[in-house]
Amino acid sequence: MLGDLASWVQDVIEQLGAVGVALLVILENVFPPIPSEIVLPFAGFVAQRGDGSVVVMIFAATIGAV
Repeated sequence: MLGDLASWVQDVIEQLGAVGVALLVILENVFPPIPSEIVLPFAGFVAQRGDGSVVVMIFAATIGAV
């Protein structure tokens, strides 16, 4: 189950980028079983690969948390 969730989170971030990070963090606040410990490492991984900016990912996560 956790593997499926991690795979889904990775797919969302790869498809939507920073918008996906913001939406997942919002979803984490509304639906607690999605931990940010799964969302944020994938955001960092995607940014490190060059598919996004670390600053933009941090900003998106912050916006999603507010």
